[in-house]
Parts: sequence; structure tokens; C-alpha cells
Amino acid sequence: MLLAGRSHTDTKNGRNPQKSVDLPPASVDTNNRVLKNDEELRRKKAEFERQKSTYKLINRTFTEVAKALMESKGWQRKEFKENTLLDDTTYHNICTDVVKGWDKRTVMAFCVGICADHETAVSLLAMAGHALGESDEDRAYEFLLTAYHGRSIGDCNMFLEDNFVKPLGNKLQSTKAKRR
Repeated sequence: MLLAGRSHTDTKNGRNPQKSVDLPPASVDTNNRVLKNDEELRRKKAEFERQKSTYKLINRTFTEVAKALMESKGWQRKEFKENTLLDDTTYHNICTDVVKGWDKRTVMAFCVGICADHETAVSLLAMAGHALGESDEDRAYEFLLTAYHGRSIGDCNMFLEDNFVKPLGNKLQSTKAKRR
């Protein structure tokens, strides 16, 4: 058996057991580099995990923030549905931190229902991957967030419908809210 970096004596082939042959040592530098790389990878991984934790604290998801806002207002299912005109499934998805592709209208319904100010609403939209742009619908939402801040979702939907924008929340519930 050959061992790198050690002397080897072969008695089976009739060689002198007293005479040893020096074999080239295994590359100590290579081994050290591998160990250093392994240590460096562990340090980098630990640093990555720290940065990821910080990022998650700073950059929370829409569902995390929506859930925290609902908790701060003491909202249960009933209050959520009344104030946002959204359904049980949406409530469940927020409460269980389901991360999904949130529809802009759903996020807007939540913002109106929670009485989010303009800055908070824009942040919530961004967390869900949306922004208010130049479309007529987005201009109506922008106006709604300032001029109708604090008003009921029923009032906001009347404004939207009057401006040919689809109302927020579930269509069936929007019709009920309009009749009140």
C-alpha cells in the first residue's frame, strides 16, 4: 500500500525490509487549500444566512404585513370581509402566509379596507409586485387613496364604478355594499 508522504517497505517482493523508498508527499498545499476553501464556504454561508435574515426583516411579504395590520386592528374574518369585501379564501391565505401572485384589485381592496394611507398602500402594492401606473384604472386608484382615504369600501366602489373602473372586492359583495 502506498501512503503519500511516508516511506514504504515491500517485503513480499523480496526487497530489503530495512530499505525504504521515499514517495512524493501528497500535495500539502492542495489539502490546505481544500480546507481553507471549506472554511471560507462555511463563513460565506453563515454570512449569506445573516444577510437573508436581515433582508426578510426589512423586505416582508404582502401577506406578512397584511396579517400584521389585521392583527393590529383586531380584525377577525367578519371584519376582514366587511371592510375589504374579499372572501374567506383570501382571508385564509393572508392568515396562513400563503405567498401567491396577489391581484392588484385584491391588494387595493385590502388597502381601502384597512384605511391604508397613500404611502402604505403603495408599499403594500410593491410587496405584492404591483405599482400604480398611467392607466385610467391606476389613476382612479391613486385618486381614491388620497381623496377617499378613510371612507368605506362601498363609497370607494361607487366612485370607481362611476368612473368605469371595476369595483374592489368580490363582485357579489360589491353589489350588496352598493345597496346599503
